[in-house]
Amino acid sequence: LREYIEEKISKLPRFYDRVMDIEVIVDGEIPDRKIGIVVSVAGHPDFVAEHRSEDLFASFDLCLDRIEKQIRRFKDKVRDRKHHSGGRKESVSE
Repeated sequence: LREYIEEKISKLPRFYDRVMDIEVIVDGEIPDRKIGIVVSVAGHPDFVAEHRSEDLFASFDLCLDRIEKQIRRFKDKVRDRKHHSGGRKESVSE
């Protein structure tokens, strides 16, 4: 499980290069195990995802999908803000 998690987590900075810290938490007893992922990025509160299941691999995959979606959404917002024209439109005449 540890190798699987490390392999998958190592790809997270590919989604957003300002990832500062990644924490994976596995807690609980069989059958009610909980896995959580906390990702810290510069300039934003932590991204958090949790899931409970007997199958830790499936729970981890679900959490990772949620984190990736949160990071993509945040990155899109940042990108849209940077490329906003500022409200004035200039017309081009021929």
